Amino acid sequence: MVATPVSIPRRAFLKSAAACAALLPAALGRERAAGAQGGGERALVLLELCGGNDGLNTVVPYADDAYYRARGALAVPSREVLALDDRTGLHPELAGVKRLFDEGMVAIIEGVGYPGAERSHILSAEVWHGARPAGARATTGWIGRFLDGLEDEGGAPRAVAMQGTRVPLALAGEKRRAAALGLPPDTRPEDCLARAAAHLAGAPGLRAVHVSMAGFDTHSCQARRHAFLLRELDQALCAFFATLKERGLLERVLLFVYSEFGRRLPVNASGGTEHGAANPVLVLGARVAGGLHGARPRLADAAEDGALAVTTDFRSVYATLLERWFRVPAAPILGNAFAPLGFLA
Repeated sequence: MVATPVSIPRRAFLKSAAACAALLPAALGRERAAGAQGGGERALVLLELCGGNDGLNTVVPYADDAYYRARGALAVPSREVLALDDRTGLHPELAGVKRLFDEGMVAIIEGVGYPGAERSHILSAEVWHGARPAGARATTGWIGRFLDGLEDEGGAPRAVAMQGTRVPLALAGEKRRAAALGLPPDTRPEDCLARAAAHLAGAPGLRAVHVSMAGFDTHSCQARRHAFLLRELDQALCAFFATLKERGLLERVLLFVYSEFGRRLPVNASGGTEHGAANPVLVLGARVAGGLHGARPRLADAAEDGALAVTTDFRSVYATLLERWFRVPAAPILGNAFAPLGFLA
């Protein structure tokens, strides 16, 4: 049976991100020329924010009075928001992401989720990993099914999970195997470069890396906790892209940042937020069509419990990644046709 995704402590995430940035150059440098079956030398890094990241305090609708009325002291003050346009901005701890956004390297897709959203962490994560409708159990993941369609590389893993000894469902296929590096949370980055090299020296066909960051289930005392999480996330993303640039890999690696669900509009009595539905996702890289994409959920149209309405099916995001990044048909992998979006040039 495929295990549920493994998450790691926040500080350990920074070390895993550094290791991830280090292993990709070693693996991608040995790949076949671009244009080969399965997307040539392109790779995708999946970064899962486990616990349900609060998208409203990450991508902030700072021009909407309904946000400030519902959030009260938890709302990010408009004077502190890093404005992306005259309505939307980033949390002030995401200054590095803002710089990447200004360089055209960040696409933000708003209102992402799925119909009948599960409020359980495990069940909702399974939906995102399996790319199956809510209530339909999955035994393989969307990346795993993509990997199943690639030609054999002599048994070398096509995907790796950075943490733990279990492979997350997203990477599980029927024919192709993914590797779990088993790196403990306190592994030093330099020890991660040597161990990653040992595991992946014979893996020229690497296509996907899965990393997770824990701590986003902010039911109480959210303001300081969430700010700290976003600060560490920002530092890791900036370090990762600096490494890619240094090694000439910006054109060949895409980063997808997501969470199993968003959080509700109102602040609760404990200064936190409850499990919600729609959420923004981020896609970062040199080949994205940077900017804001998708329809922003109207706060006035939130459900009775404060959950935001889904305006973009997450499988349309996957379809875009499969068809425009990996250059393979998406419908056989996702089980249905979903219209690609415009966040990849």
